[in-house]
Amino acid sequence: MSVVPGVEDSVLVIGDSQAGPDTWVGQGLEQAGYPAIIRGAGGTGYVQGHGSVDGYARALEAHQWLLPWGTPRLIVLQGGGNDTAHPAADIRAEALRLIRDLRQSYPSVRIVMVGVIGDGTGRRSEVDGVLAAVAAEQGIDFLSPGDWWARYGLNGRLRPDGRHLSPEGHRVAAGVFARELARMMPPALPQARPYHAVP
Repeated sequence: MSVVPGVEDSVLVIGDSQAGPDTWVGQGLEQAGYPAIIRGAGGTGYVQGHGSVDGYARALEAHQWLLPWGTPRLIVLQGGGNDTAHPAADIRAEALRLIRDLRQSYPSVRIVMVGVIGDGTGRRSEVDGVLAAVAAEQGIDFLSPGDWWARYGLNGRLRPDGRHLSPEGHRVAAGVFARELARMMPPALPQARPYHAVP
């Protein structure tokens, strides 16, 4: 584990490139008043690894990134978009593995799983559904951004790769995420700009 100042007031975020400090997840948490401690890496997921970083649970177990010492206020699990080539059974198994590991480390901390942002169709939507089922099975909160691209007009705010939002798209989606999270959570304490710990 690593020592991170202010962990008790912070949200531990485990995610992919969608969860960085300048993304809709990072900006949304900031708008909601939650400092973010970010773990994970671009190109990864519950199953998918990238370069020197494995999928979430395997990376944690191999100490490729370290959990913060102490008790965070909340855990947000984001991701799945990079897992679209993997079978549903593998995604489910790795998501359950990560939840198990986190509950061992933080038995009293609430977990919110954030699904796969998309337009509500195709493989991204299917992975979102797999994760929703895991969350329901495990009794944890699930926030689905599965149709946000279509619902909030974000299809026109994607980068040329068709998977990542433009800066304006991140800004719009961040506001939606902050509102949706606020419906699920008690108000956060007013904070200065969040402390971001990126591996």
